Amino acid sequence: MRFTHQVFTIFILYFLQEISEVQCQEFNDSLNFYSTGKEVRDQIQVTLTKLLTSYNRRIRPNFGGPPCKVIMNLLINSMGPVDEKSQSYLVDAYFRQAWVDQRLSFNATSSVTELPLNWQILNKIWKPDTYFINGKKSKMHKITVPNRFLRISPDGLVSFSQRLTIHAQCLMELKKFPFDSQECPLHIGSYGYTADEVLYDWKDNALEISTLAKATMTQFNLMKWISQAETSITNRKIAAGFRNDSIASINFSFKRQYGFFLLQIYTPMFIIVMCSWVAFWIVKTDAPSRVSLGVASSLSVTKIGFAGKGKPNVEYPTALDIFIIICFMTVFLSLVEYALINYISVFISRYKAREKKELLARTKFGKLLSKRQKRHLLKQKDMMKTISQLTIENNPSDDENVKTKSAGTMTDNTPLKGVHFKASTLEVSKIAQRASDLIFKFCETIERFLTLAITFISPKPVSQMYIYTHTEEALEKIDSLARKLFPLTFIFIMFSYILLYFYIL
Repeated sequence: MRFTHQVFTIFILYFLQEISEVQCQEFNDSLNFYSTGKEVRDQIQVTLTKLLTSYNRRIRPNFGGPPCKVIMNLLINSMGPVDEKSQSYLVDAYFRQAWVDQRLSFNATSSVTELPLNWQILNKIWKPDTYFINGKKSKMHKITVPNRFLRISPDGLVSFSQRLTIHAQCLMELKKFPFDSQECPLHIGSYGYTADEVLYDWKDNALEISTLAKATMTQFNLMKWISQAETSITNRKIAAGFRNDSIASINFSFKRQYGFFLLQIYTPMFIIVMCSWVAFWIVKTDAPSRVSLGVASSLSVTKIGFAGKGKPNVEYPTALDIFIIICFMTVFLSLVEYALINYISVFISRYKAREKKELLARTKFGKLLSKRQKRHLLKQKDMMKTISQLTIENNPSDDENVKTKSAGTMTDNTPLKGVHFKASTLEVSKIAQRASDLIFKFCETIERFLTLAITFISPKPVSQMYIYTHTEEALEKIDSLARKLFPLTFIFIMFSYILLYFYIL
């Protein structure tokens, strides 16, 4: 028992000794850490003091020599939206630039292999005046602090990174909207330096896209991108003429996802067009049903198609505009088809009624004309009889004429009553004959004019048409033809539409 107690005591003492040694080692390490950290701080402070003492941030690296080369890359955090109305797109990215400034090179030590610096040091060193040439309204993130950092390597390589939201302009061709693909560039260059002073280029992995960026694209898919760098003469003028700039570009290829438009516009429009065809199976005498269906279909197409929902404001028709116009014309023509049937039906019924009236008028006019002609002939006969009787009664015999001629006592003033009465009677008969001829010609002229007018107003061929003699059957055939013609024509036009916008253009 005593031996066991001694062994236990020795074990406890040994355990406590081991614990104390570990704690002492940790304490010594902590002292060494603080000592090393202080040395690193002092070394960085001394290094920065030496680097910035005679540093002039207004002068670019390699001043008077070869251009300073700036290497860039982008890590896209999110993209979109791509807005066709404002002809622009948004990119949230980490924009990284790297360049070599020999004035910032230093000797590396075991504890200082790189200088990680606060963003405020940027105010003390030279940095390229990079800007986005086709940018519209970009911004830098400043919450909670400005999102930017700086690294300086011993060989003078300066790595500068910042988080930006880039709002860039993209000129879009929207004739195939919403089945279009867009090429949107991002041009980067120097605002003040020419290509003889600063050159821009991309790293091997010029663009990196996070999974989140691909998920945030709602209407577009990013199909591919192409990075390039070139020097070209731009329209920015200097004293010597137009300047030669170094421009680095990335071209994004977007393809629109048209599922939204299929669900919100194309499918409802198809259904409305097919609903307008139901009118062809409604009885043509049921005017309220057919008219209300046609008007409702036209208003629905106008509301959905021309309301401007999600449509770009461009001066030329897009593929969506063409489709809406096709649907509207189809619905409108289905309404016009019933209007045509109704017009033909009313026209034929009125034509038949007018024809009956004209027939009655012609019959009455013929009877009246025949009565006038009979009266005129009877008057002529009576007048001729009267004239002939008067002529016979007033003519003297040959003996009396001889006696009259031989009578010596007759003077020149003796009145010849018989001869005067004969002359006046002949003149009356001539006037009456002329009056009767004029009346007869006037009646003939009126008859011809009325005949021509009736022929012009109601052309004769109408009464010989099939639609005149079989009106109901003809109208039913028009409806039957429309039931086949409208769907087949619409299907053919849609087939041509798909062929044009998906394969030809």
